[in-house]
Amino acid sequence: MGQFFQRCEPDYGVIFQRRGPLVSNPYLVKLEQLLQDIPQEEREEILQDYREHFRLAQAEGKTSEEIADSLGAPEALAADILADYRSRATLPEAPSATAKSYPRWRKMAIPAICALLFLALVWALVDIRAVPSSSSPSPAASPSPSPSLVDTVAQLNEALKAYAAGASPEAKKPGGTVTIQEERKATGEIRSVRIETVDTQVIIETAKDAKPQALLDGQIAVREGEDWTDYYEFGADSSGDTFRVFVKPTEAKKQQMPQGRSTTLRIRLPEAPMEDLEVATVSGSVKGPSLQVSYFSGTSVSGNIDLAGLKGKSHNLANVSGKISVGGLSGDFGVESVSGNVQITGASWESSGSVNTISGNVNLTADAKLPFAYELSSITGSVSCGYEGAATGKLKRQCSGTTGESKRSLTLTSISGPLHVGPVN
Repeated sequence: MGQFFQRCEPDYGVIFQRRGPLVSNPYLVKLEQLLQDIPQEEREEILQDYREHFRLAQAEGKTSEEIADSLGAPEALAADILADYRSRATLPEAPSATAKSYPRWRKMAIPAICALLFLALVWALVDIRAVPSSSSPSPAASPSPSPSLVDTVAQLNEALKAYAAGASPEAKKPGGTVTIQEERKATGEIRSVRIETVDTQVIIETAKDAKPQALLDGQIAVREGEDWTDYYEFGADSSGDTFRVFVKPTEAKKQQMPQGRSTTLRIRLPEAPMEDLEVATVSGSVKGPSLQVSYFSGTSVSGNIDLAGLKGKSHNLANVSGKISVGGLSGDFGVESVSGNVQITGASWESSGSVNTISGNVNLTADAKLPFAYELSSITGSVSCGYEGAATGKLKRQCSGTTGESKRSLTLTSISGPLHVGPVN
């Protein structure tokens, strides 16, 4: 997620030379070209937000070059916007010029017909052998066709009709909603957990002496003859002291995911402190209780990250448009957001804490007894410091101060998002 705040490549910097009203902004022209997969109406809404962002920043005296630097390379920004859009509405897939789709019965009918013709031949031979000759004692004594052969031919006739109708000769799975209930357990002594999903919600649960495990449940609308495994891959493995879990669309279906789907990945962990926990998702939300983990990393594009508490040494959280909410945060932290709001309550840290955003609201309250130095700055957003003696800059876009002698530091920055810091009530 740090790519949102990387500086542009030099070749983008030199094309911005003018201040003042936007006439034809090369950065936005490039961004629009990169977003052609998004329908025009929705693409225009996205671009309008960034035009407004340039206008407001220019009104504060910023050059187009400086604004572009703060947004990062247009390719990286477009990739994140497209990922967010795809997670909410599947983009149309380009039709293949050579691929042809044939009904399943055509593929299956030929073998069935061949088998039927073969058995018909056997039937004919049986009939021939059954015809009485001049030396035969009596037609009544002639053998009759085998009942099993008659049954087989009848079954094949029915099967052929089923194939012609596009159905399997056996019980074919009907289309509709399928329920998902799968479990994966860790083996060995686990100290680290890695979780990756695309659109699946992640819920972390803790219990005394619990063994790490992952449970996938939910529902998905499938086509006739398909199951949920045609749409999702659910994997887990234990390697050393690390438990890795992932849920992602299959390669064949990742551009054809149905709207009727809802999946949740429940991660069960022991209450005892863990070494590290990493959660990464695109549009799935992340929710958990108060966690004790030395190192925590949580990233999402459009899903919310909501933790009741987080105690450890160092934590990193990042998103594009989802909300980040952490209560009782303990440990050094770094938070990055594009437009999502950030709410941190009762924070305490040993060395440094920082929150960077473009347009999201940031509200941070710290332990009332914690001494630290703070600095807040925004280009166009409002800034509020809830401590006595805070120094305020021009137009209330900056404020700084200390709550006591300490080497601890706190930095909050934004482009247009409002910032606030103060003691927890």
